[in-house]
Amino acid sequence: MREKIRSGEKRLKQQLGFTRAPFGFAQGAGFTIVELLVVIAVIGLLSTLVVASLTNARTRARDARRISDLDIMRKAIELYASEDSNSQYPAPADWADLQLLLAPYLNELPFPPNLEDGDIYFYGWRNMVNPRRFYLGAVLEDGDNSALDNDNDDLRSTIRDNTNTYNNVGVNGNSDYLDYNELFILDGGVFGSCADPHYCIYQEQ
Repeated sequence: MREKIRSGEKRLKQQLGFTRAPFGFAQGAGFTIVELLVVIAVIGLLSTLVVASLTNARTRARDARRISDLDIMRKAIELYASEDSNSQYPAPADWADLQLLLAPYLNELPFPPNLEDGDIYFYGWRNMVNPRRFYLGAVLEDGDNSALDNDNDDLRSTIRDNTNTYNNVGVNGNSDYLDYNELFILDGGVFGSCADPHYCIYQEQ
């Protein structure tokens, strides 16, 4: 009777693809080399897709932050003008001066997400003495961002003062945010256009 049971167990294990491995461990039939290579290739492809998806998500997040930062600054600048005796926009000497002027409305000016790579924000205005127009700019990483369809691309001809030059204060990548005090001229500086992927918002009284 026991022999019949053992014989039945043996046949069942053979049908299920199990053999008796050394030291008494159950062992399956295993994979072929081709099957292992296919599995490795599939895992590699999935890993590549995951990394690419994460990279795209991070890019979108940084661009969303840039757009949000400019909107925050725009609101602070509008508040400044609403309380100014002449209702004019700020005309700072540099980026640090802009932060000082906007301090009552904004605890700290936003700074770009990729400072170490020279990421920049720009504030420009028209007329040095009595600014009535201004724009804010940033460079987006994704040139297909839908926000670029609704921004102001042609601003270089509008932000000029009486000397036909651009009043443009820029902040770019320095290790110390408090050192952002560089003054740039648009037509000869770093941020020379509002064409895509440059994102610009514009306000006029």
